[in-house]
Amino acid sequence: MEPSLLRPGRFGTRIDLALPTTGERRSTAAIFLRSVPGPLDRRAAATLIARVTSGRSGADVRALVDRIKLEAIAAARGARAGVTDAAVRRAVAAFST
Repeated sequence: MEPSLLRPGRFGTRIDLALPTTGERRSTAAIFLRSVPGPLDRRAAATLIARVTSGRSGADVRALVDRIKLEAIAAARGARAGVTDAAVRRAVAAFST
């Protein structure tokens, strides 16, 4: 961070946050996966997401779940959208590269 931003009268306070643990990332993914429709094994998906997001933030976890949702919508093409385990694996593979 630019030191001048921390001078008095500017932002002044710096708060360091640790990256989430595997368990915290799994819990975060599980929360965001609750609203996902379709025949999805949510527990397995949350575990996979937690594993591939090692060293990433909670925002990265959410971004991956959002990507999974968008891929499911795109794959539906007029049919009723729902997330499958295969959709999760495809999104995780794309996220990991």
